[in-house]
Amino acid sequence: MALTPSCAPVRRRLTQHGQVVTCDGHSYERAAIIRWLQRHHTSPKSNLTLGSKALVTNRALAAIARLHEEEMEEVGRAELNT
Repeated sequence: MALTPSCAPVRRRLTQHGQVVTCDGHSYERAAIIRWLQRHHTSPKSNLTLGSKALVTNRALAAIARLHEEEMEEVGRAELNT
């Protein structure tokens, strides 16, 4: 799967649960970035050192992921009906 702006970079998948932002402005799935930060002091996306390991909830990205999931469910239902 190609990495897209709305995918969690560590796990490379779209998720609506636990979206967080690091101090460099990149978004990640909370569980995946916590695991990463336990072993690294860098951003998985830029490989630059992070000034802080603080995480902030990314509600906007979670909403986008929720809409995407709903659209995919709709597409799946439409394909079943054809």
